[in-house]
Amino acid sequence: MTKSAHQGRRPNVPLVLALSLVLASVCLAACQSKGNGMRADDWDLSPEATTTYNYLLLQDAKRSQNATLGQYAIDELLTLDPSPEIIAEAADFFWKSGNSEDTQKILRLGIQEYPKNIELQLMLAQVYLAEQHYDEALKTLEGYLAQNPKDVEIRRQLADLMMRSGRNLEAMELLETIPADKMDPELNYLKARTLGGLKRYSEAIGMLKKLVQDDPEFVEALAELAYLYEETENYEQAEEAYARLSTMGEPSRDLILRLVEMNLKLERVKRAKKYVLDGPQELGFYIPAITQFVEAKQYEAARDLANEVLRKHPEMTEVYFTLALIEYEGFKDMAATEKALTSIGKDNRFYERAQRFRIHLLNESGDLEGALRLAREMRAEKPEATDFWLMEARLLESMDRLDEALALTRQAAEKWPDDTQVLFTLGSLMDSAGEKDGAIEVMEKIIAVDPEHADALNYIGYTLADQNRELDRAYDLITQAAGLKPDNGYIIDSLAWVYYRMGKVDKAWELIQEAISLAGDDAVIWEHYGDIAQAKGNLDQARDAYRKSLNLQKKDADKERLRDKLSDL
Repeated sequence: MTKSAHQGRRPNVPLVLALSLVLASVCLAACQSKGNGMRADDWDLSPEATTTYNYLLLQDAKRSQNATLGQYAIDELLTLDPSPEIIAEAADFFWKSGNSEDTQKILRLGIQEYPKNIELQLMLAQVYLAEQHYDEALKTLEGYLAQNPKDVEIRRQLADLMMRSGRNLEAMELLETIPADKMDPELNYLKARTLGGLKRYSEAIGMLKKLVQDDPEFVEALAELAYLYEETENYEQAEEAYARLSTMGEPSRDLILRLVEMNLKLERVKRAKKYVLDGPQELGFYIPAITQFVEAKQYEAARDLANEVLRKHPEMTEVYFTLALIEYEGFKDMAATEKALTSIGKDNRFYERAQRFRIHLLNESGDLEGALRLAREMRAEKPEATDFWLMEARLLESMDRLDEALALTRQAAEKWPDDTQVLFTLGSLMDSAGEKDGAIEVMEKIIAVDPEHADALNYIGYTLADQNRELDRAYDLITQAAGLKPDNGYIIDSLAWVYYRMGKVDKAWELIQEAISLAGDDAVIWEHYGDIAQAKGNLDQARDAYRKSLNLQKKDADKERLRDKLSDL
């Protein structure tokens, strides 16, 4: 974390140094075996020799991670020579020992004593950064800069911190105070990054190109240039820059992945495949690389790569899960998907995900009994995995076996009383069974466990609004849910509904239209749309909305209610 404490302040005791090394080892052996070994004052050493002796003790304490010995050496050194260098060494020891509190404390004391020492200022700022206390780091450097306004190094450090904290405009203003003759390549690189952060891409790219032209080995500048080309969708030049980076030493996994993505964006599929096949022969590379082909909808190439990897590395059975996704998403080939999933053994880390996928496939194909059977098998095999309990419950619900679904979910809720996913499923099933009060009670428990559970907040708020009671609380709950999930059409619908219940029809009308744009395939939302349109006097729109809701409804009672509404218009 710091340079040697003796750099620029080394005790001038060359003849005593060798003796001190011996004495240090003797004392260390005694300290480690007895805990109260010989001290420097057991010998008649000069102050400089004593300082060197304790400095050596501190270095040995760092190597052996001996906190007691280190604390003793620090105490002695600070008594003998409380210099900035010794304070920095002490802070470095505390930091490497995992003692952040004492690190900060000794650095703050050192800065009080030596307010113009840049190393102590930078060390404290680095500690704050490591602890993610960005404001404190900025204050530390700004305080030093106020006392030393011409210090270029501190302006560099402060501008870098501002840029990394998203304060790009301030960073740029600070960098522009540095005289032109002091702007070295590193400062110009920092300025280019700051310009990029300000989205002044043309200027940033120009500066970076000049830096790379002047120093072709300036890797950081070339990497930033590649990133900015990518950011501005100049994929051709981005790919060229990343390719050039790949020739500078052994290319990293992430760099090759960037090259794969750029070539896919340029539709150079064959070249992208070559980068994958020539890349690191490891699972942690293959899966994200093949996934990039899926995201680019290059399914044929993705399938070819997955099969090639499995041919070369049959032990990498995790790739079967990626292959299953390819077969399902890209080709809708259920048989091939199932074959890939059943190739995933119980020792595979994707095993549970594969079985959940298989249950989904069976359900999607209409084989509810098969899906239910597999869900039950997995619940028995993995009794601590809540997903299989909940999948079984939802399947039972879809098969109109609501009593069984409720019984199973209540059993799960007893097993996991604070699991909000289990509780929400239970509350939803109780709602389907007409147990509104019980459902609200369960949802209240959820928000007691997790006050930011948007769906539970929305459920309580909507149910209160639908029952036309506690409308102020309903509004507060739904507003909170909308803040957590602002683009959720069902929550926007709830907000429209509570405004409708409060008699604020204009606001309700505005929101219900937004809800329809987000979730326009829901029967309840279309019914609400019709009710609000009718309240506005828009009868034609109300009729259209009721008809759409009628077409989406599944229960006879709901259909009858909508027919009555249509006949009343």
